[in-house]
Amino acid sequence: MTEADTQPPNMPIHVAIHEALRLADWAVQDRAALEGTGMDWQLCEDLTTRSAALRHAEALWANERFINEEAQAQWKKKSVQAYDLRDTMVHTFRFAFRKRLDLGRLVDQIAQGNTHVDMLQDLKDLAVAGRRNEELLTAVNFDLSKLDQCENLAEELGRIYAEARNDRQSYRQAKLIRDKIFTLLKQSVDEVRAYGQYVFWRDAQRRSGYSSEYFRVRNRPSETPLPSETAPEQQPEQQP
Repeated sequence: MTEADTQPPNMPIHVAIHEALRLADWAVQDRAALEGTGMDWQLCEDLTTRSAALRHAEALWANERFINEEAQAQWKKKSVQAYDLRDTMVHTFRFAFRKRLDLGRLVDQIAQGNTHVDMLQDLKDLAVAGRRNEELLTAVNFDLSKLDQCENLAEELGRIYAEARNDRQSYRQAKLIRDKIFTLLKQSVDEVRAYGQYVFWRDAQRRSGYSSEYFRVRNRPSETPLPSETAPEQQPEQQP
């Protein structure tokens, strides 16, 4: 199955699994009638195996989402420290390099941009610029260990940022596999339901088992109260 042929879930996964297994049980009672119209019984067996596969795939993706949520929490906490360090470094460098026009321009160039990616790159660039001009920083009593701190924080936050942004290959792959298995299950469900609705087109009770309760309830129109149940319209008070 190509990614283009994959259908994202149109209902909660646990609901899709429940309805597929319920359909499998319902169809067993009608096996002879369904097979009598040419339905391959493998379709019903696929409902069970594909439901199990979908449950497993959903669990794997849930684990990837947990990693993502953990990364978002770490990013929220540590990015504050990173931005503060970047701003402090820029402030210090501008003072330390104030007599060097070329270095001043370099710091201004590094400080441009206000995205998270810019900030991470700024930390790396500041570390490089600082190591090349340690004597100017030492002259203003700058703590050179902050250069290592910049580089290390940029590397650490770069990984966290990728996880928080769902840029990991494992996250994308887990979701794609989950969606593909859902698509396969839906194909089986739709086909079995099509046969069932065809066979029992005059039997409303049996036909009801070959439709989605989830969508039947969701698409049910809200009840409009009868006129007698509505409050009388309030007339505006007459102004004196």
